[in-house]
Amino acid sequence: MEEGLHFVYTGNVFNREGDTTFCPACGASLIVRDWYAILSDRIGPDGCCPDCGAVVPGHW
Repeated sequence: MEEGLHFVYTGNVFNREGDTTFCPACGASLIVRDWYAILSDRIGPDGCCPDCGAVVPGHW
C-alpha cells in the first residue's frame, strides 16, 4: 500500500487485519476475511465505500 496499491491484502496466511481490504480514501474496513472465509463485505451494489462514498473498482 505504501507503493500506491490500493486494495492489497495478504492472503494464504492467518492474519485477519492483513486479510482485510480497507478503503483507500477513509480507511474503513470493506471486506473482512478470516483465512478463506469472508466475514463481512460492506461494498454495496453501487461499488462504493458505505462510509465515504469512494468508488471501489470491481464487479459488485
